[in-house]
Amino acid sequence: MLNSHTPHTAAQEVAALVIAQSLLAQMRLEVAEMGTTEVLRISFGKTLKIVRSLWLILAAGEGIMSKKQTTALTQEMLKFLSKTILPPRRQRSCPRKVRQPLSSWRRLTKNSDASGSSEYKITPVQA
Repeated sequence: MLNSHTPHTAAQEVAALVIAQSLLAQMRLEVAEMGTTEVLRISFGKTLKIVRSLWLILAAGEGIMSKKQTTALTQEMLKFLSKTILPPRRQRSCPRKVRQPLSSWRRLTKNSDASGSSEYKITPVQA
């Protein structure tokens, strides 16, 4: 659900969401490269929580923290995030398939097609 009321502000809101998503993806990639793990093992939810906290601290510390301190804090956050990787995924026990909808009607498993000549007879209707 978008909170905007005009098409222009809706476009701005969607653009902000796309930028935020790409920033989080970049953070996950950096953490994966630091820990030499797969990107899929870095949790999106955990990354979002930690990055939100980092942004809050950096916003509150603006003017107080130097550029060197900001960079060091960001690097420590990335190291912390690399320690919270997810366990490896288990292998599938069954191949992935499309689920068939359940219905009270019997499913047609074989198509039946009658080919050949057909016969019909017209009978008069008595009134």
